[in-house]
Amino acid sequence: MLTLEEARKFFKKDAFASKFAGACIEDVSYEFSRCSMTIEKKHLNAAGLVHGGVIFTLGDFAFAVAANSSYGLTVSLSNQITFHRSSSGSKLYAEASILNRGKTTCFYYIKVYDDLGANIATMTINGYIKKDPLVI
Repeated sequence: MLTLEEARKFFKKDAFASKFAGACIEDVSYEFSRCSMTIEKKHLNAAGLVHGGVIFTLGDFAFAVAANSSYGLTVSLSNQITFHRSSSGSKLYAEASILNRGKTTCFYYIKVYDDLGANIATMTINGYIKKDPLVI
């Protein structure tokens, strides 16, 4: 199990989610994570709404933090997202929670919401747990 500081150190290597998109790890515990992203102009689509890919990235990042911090190297096998509404807030949050874990697979539920409390999207992600430990 990675500590919050170890998870932050490891995921700084995720150039897309951490550096470009601006995803931050707020909390991590066994089989759970909460991540956030401040909405910037670069996150908006042509209609001025938060791009669906940004919301997906934050949810996928929350899954990666929760699963990798709990089991070692874990990669996603499949992802499903349902968008519920656009955000009027200035910050997005994603919480990833375990639903099931086997020997080599795991299944997570991710809730994406904004700082105004609006439910923006939900995701389910099925992951493959590799046996290699993470290198911090």
